[in-house]
Amino acid sequence: EPPAFTDPNDATISCEFDAKDLMITGNVTGVSDNCTPLDSIVIAFTDMVLDSICPFEYTIQRTWTAKDLCGNVNTKVQLIDVV
Repeated sequence: EPPAFTDPNDATISCEFDAKDLMITGNVTGVSDNCTPLDSIVIAFTDMVLDSICPFEYTIQRTWTAKDLCGNVNTKVQLIDVV
């Protein structure tokens, strides 16, 4: 079974903040797995910027991935609106 986790809620932040700052946008919680010790689960994210019609406003589609030592992977998507 892939690792289970809770991804952060979608967020709206001001453009003056760093969208990579997980203290502002949120982080994964509630990680569990039946194959791997929790400290061995690899949690990572990738960002894709989605353009907007308004200048200086955009949405980041953040894809969170958790992978255990057995090769099982779970992904979830968080949306971050930067205004």
